[in-house]
Amino acid sequence: MSQTGSNGVGATGSGQIVNRAELRERRISIHIRGQDGTRLTFTIRHKLKLSVLFHNYCRRKQFDYRTARFFHEGLRVLGKYSAAQLNLEDGAEISCMFHQTGGGGGF
Repeated sequence: MSQTGSNGVGATGSGQIVNRAELRERRISIHIRGQDGTRLTFTIRHKLKLSVLFHNYCRRKQFDYRTARFFHEGLRVLGKYSAAQLNLEDGAEISCMFHQTGGGGGF
């Protein structure tokens, strides 16, 4: 349990002092692995919406954002959430897959 004083500094149960501004600006590294096995690493603010990260990844790889789907531990990750909302830790890996339609041979 944490206690917060009037100066915006909190003390955690482990004896560490945590500044609220540091928590807001906390940065983590996220790895995005493509279907081809390549991996890009991004360092983002913990509160940044992941859609910004996904758009940047698609732009760098020259992919169409509308066809890319992102997954973490088998669950789809929507861009409207932040890393903090999804409890992503530093070094988390997100997989990028592509939506495919069609198939059926009409045999």
